[in-house]
Amino acid sequence: MKLVRFGPPAEERPGVWLDDTPAPGQAALLDVRAMAFDIEDFNAHFFAHHGLARLGNLLRENRRALIPAAGLRLGPPVARPGQIICLGKNYAAHAAEFDAEVPESPIFFSKAASALSGPYDPIVLPRGAVRVDGEAELAVVLGRRAHHVPEAAALDYVAGYTLINDVTDRDAQRLDRQWYRGKSADTFCPMGPFLAGPPAARRSHRSRRGSPRPAELPGGGGGIGPGAATAQALAGTIAIAWRSRPPRAQLVLRLDLRSLLTCVALAKRVGEAGSEGGLPALRLCSAKRYA
Repeated sequence: MKLVRFGPPAEERPGVWLDDTPAPGQAALLDVRAMAFDIEDFNAHFFAHHGLARLGNLLRENRRALIPAAGLRLGPPVARPGQIICLGKNYAAHAAEFDAEVPESPIFFSKAASALSGPYDPIVLPRGAVRVDGEAELAVVLGRRAHHVPEAAALDYVAGYTLINDVTDRDAQRLDRQWYRGKSADTFCPMGPFLAGPPAARRSHRSRRGSPRPAELPGGGGGIGPGAATAQALAGTIAIAWRSRPPRAQLVLRLDLRSLLTCVALAKRVGEAGSEGGLPALRLCSAKRYA
């Protein structure tokens, strides 16, 4: 399933993207709320209460509430999370570009949840911003509370995968000596276009023996091709941690390098499937200045 949220900003409705519907080459959205009024959004409650299974049942119904996808704005595929937790300097080349120091242990940082925006929304630069970078990242969305999860069970906590653009004001980042302000301006975290469910990645992860070889991963831009993934990755990947309400503890999912490579391959396949099936490919960076 490809979970999407559509509609004006702050008024998005949950939906499922359907390729070749109603005819080949066309696309439609299943209006989830029109069929199940109690599914308010793709939020923590949805993922923790068998929401994905309910979507599967809705898709099998004969009379489905469908909306033509053409012209609809897509927002972030999940509702605003409690936290967006990231790993920094986990590629050797990027660490060298920043300050030539490779960390001895992973560097965790966060982006403000208010930075979240749709995958094709304009990126608005703060006043005075000069050097702004965009980085294509794989996001792992956790579907339920996790604490001291063994590696063998890690993927059981994953609700799905999506893509984000980790936009950064480099001048603010260097000036502050910490990363929160430089990475948290409004619109600095475009996400989407859709959330891909975990079954394919879970099967791939469990069926492999040893780390994937470079030849097993398709090439690609944005720093996630096979060379970067196999030779440069220093630590795991980012995770979006869900908190339904305070004071729940921060949730973090640690994935090993093999899991990271599997997710990168999935992200590449997701992008290819989206562009071939009528869903626009992710725009990695589209920074614009607005008065």
